[in-house]
Amino acid sequence: MEEKMNFFKKVWTSIRDFEKYGEFAAGKLSSAIKYILILTIIFTATITLAYTYKFYTVVESGKEYISHNIENMKIEDRKT
Repeated sequence: MEEKMNFFKKVWTSIRDFEKYGEFAAGKLSSAIKYILILTIIFTATITLAYTYKFYTVVESGKEYISHNIENMKIEDRKT
């Protein structure tokens, strides 16, 4: 009887043992689709977090630039 592999063991095996690809190919299609979906979700979440952090740092540096480099403006008699 074939042993059930958890997701992380499948990932490690697919990276480490190229000989096991035959076993993965012989598996059910639903199992392969679920494996690809989980990998896609993990990859998407990682990329989303990275871009969110990058966007946050850009916005913060923009806020800092504006607060330090733009002088206070006063409007008197409709003139700046």
